[in-house]
Amino acid sequence: MPTVGDNIGSVRRTLGLTQEDLAERADLHVATIRKIEQNTQTTPRLATINMIARALGTTTSALLGDASNAAARKEPGFRQVALLDLRKALTPVHGADGRLLAAQAEVEPPTMARATEAVRTAEALYGANDFGATLASLPGLLAETRALVELASADDQPKAFSLVSQTYQVAARLLVQLRAHDLAYMATIAGRQAAEQSRDRLTQARAIGPMCWLLLRQARLAEAEALAVDQADQLEPDRISRADIADVAAWGWLLVEASAAAMRDGRDDTAQELLALADVAATRVGSRASGPMVYGFGTGKVTALRIESAAIAHNPLRVLELTAAAPPNPTSMRASCWQRHRLDVAWAHAQLGQHGEAENVLADLGDRAPTWLRHQRYAKDVITSISTSRKRAMSDRLANLARLVGAAA
Repeated sequence: MPTVGDNIGSVRRTLGLTQEDLAERADLHVATIRKIEQNTQTTPRLATINMIARALGTTTSALLGDASNAAARKEPGFRQVALLDLRKALTPVHGADGRLLAAQAEVEPPTMARATEAVRTAEALYGANDFGATLASLPGLLAETRALVELASADDQPKAFSLVSQTYQVAARLLVQLRAHDLAYMATIAGRQAAEQSRDRLTQARAIGPMCWLLLRQARLAEAEALAVDQADQLEPDRISRADIADVAAWGWLLVEASAAAMRDGRDDTAQELLALADVAATRVGSRASGPMVYGFGTGKVTALRIESAAIAHNPLRVLELTAAAPPNPTSMRASCWQRHRLDVAWAHAQLGQHGEAENVLADLGDRAPTWLRHQRYAKDVITSISTSRKRAMSDRLANLARLVGAAA
């Protein structure tokens, strides 16, 4: 299975470049190129891979190895193959004197600018459902941001800790998606600890999200709600109209997390109260949401959650009525949130026997985000319900969807 170093060497040789040529183009030391290609630097930093990709005229994803893509494809044994480097990064082994027993030498010292760009790239890869590339990038990115903390000045350390926290948050969300819950828990704890050291309340609020999602996946509903409400209470603005937009959006996200937990716990009145407050926050944010914390939060997200609550209450007609009345805009929320909303719509159509409409929604998701869809048990359940209740032979389109998500044909 080719590594990052193997892929870089292959592309470099195809272009007729020497290692010295590539180092000059990428503005890196030739020793860095040499170590990566020789696989002695097993998890090069994402910023370094970005620079090499630009120099080679290719994409970062193209240089990342196939092991991580095996995880995205849910291949047998992927955890042992693809998660090993990330497990090592999350659970490093220290000797009696506190030194890392398998410390990785950094040829290129990290800088704040490069680390910031690398974290944004990892977030973008995850947001684009490129789970393989995200997974491959995380071990090196964790090493890079943690090294940055050691090198940063006292004034810059809070920002460095914020980058560490954001990296752990990406790792946690990905690991929840891959259902590697033990590692996800480690990542959420480390992300919250780094957030505390950042002394930035928005980073601290943002770090709550992955933990809430993990608790939901583990059916720890009351704990998820309590955690989100506790953090929301600390962040609640005194006056919404004058509060900073980022603060309002962070508060709104926490209310959304709490509402989702209350919905699943059968506490509809509490869920709707929380959602009403989230709607106030979303209205205040409007279209001005920007930046890593507030991106994707707005009225569309709140609408999608109202529709989700109808699905949880097993009311497919209400799901379709709400969707028709105010269809959430895919650009008004994170891609994964919009995709989850569309699964609710597919479920509603399937429940009403509108199998063609359900297939249309699922096929669109399969075209847009096949890797994401493959990891959704909800999609598998919807496709299974269609296939078991159909009166005609399964269409080729439905059969392909069933194979994609591992549903019985």
